[in-house]
Amino acid sequence: MGEAKPKGRWTKRIITLVVLAGIALFLVRTSGYFDEVYGYQQETSHILRQLTSGTEGATEAYEESSLLLRESRLLASFVDRAERLTKTLGAFQGIESVEDVEVHKSIRGKTVRVEYELRFSHIVTPGEVSYVIDNDGKERLLGYDISVPMMLAGKAELIDAETKRIVAPVKVRTLLVSILEDTAKGLGDSIYEEASPPFKESSSKLQFQQTLEGINKELGLFLHNVEFTKSDHNAGKTRAKLTAILQYEKARTTGTFEFIRVENEEEWRLLRFKVLIPAPLLPKPAMP
Repeated sequence: MGEAKPKGRWTKRIITLVVLAGIALFLVRTSGYFDEVYGYQQETSHILRQLTSGTEGATEAYEESSLLLRESRLLASFVDRAERLTKTLGAFQGIESVEDVEVHKSIRGKTVRVEYELRFSHIVTPGEVSYVIDNDGKERLLGYDISVPMMLAGKAELIDAETKRIVAPVKVRTLLVSILEDTAKGLGDSIYEEASPPFKESSSKLQFQQTLEGINKELGLFLHNVEFTKSDHNAGKTRAKLTAILQYEKARTTGTFEFIRVENEEEWRLLRFKVLIPAPLLPKPAMP
């Protein structure tokens, strides 16, 4: 009977040690230690494969990304950047190594930035990917930055040059913004008078004024151009077409515009003016 007490004391000590070890493990886990050493390889591989798999994959990556990213970058520019990345570096093939992981807590929630050595079909190069962690623990893409090695810098410049050849001239984009600003000033008659002859043949001054009045009624006044999502011109460089995201007082919408350079003239003139009026939102339920 006298030997049972020491045995009981050892049992209590073991139980105490197990409990303390469990508490310590819990504290280490909740402190974020394991997050810092976790490299998010699976998440990053999934995203980079999407980005370098074409328009559909890049669109999926955008739609699955964080709200912060989608508020700061439009889909068209996100997809365009992914296409440039693929043309320059090739398709993503894998992660060579995880170089560094940083975890931060801010008013946006917990964010993670990971530096990698990444393997693409053309090159192995450094890159970093950032995530914001949702309340449900889901990692959402916050941003990415992939280095372009010097040996491929010339190729990147060629891609940019190719893009510049198909975009509308700066003069046309400036003219469009000026026209939209004039609509907010009530200068529809002046816009009409300066438009191209084909534009005037397709719409009377009264019809154009009624179009502008309808836009102002539904959307409010034009505020600013958010981004050009499509811009090109024909081989002869006598016509240009622009699609843009436009911010009005009441809503954000899309506009499509065409310009023509009249023969023997250097100036561009309005050929087509179309601003999409979004379908009205469903009325909110009455407050009790």
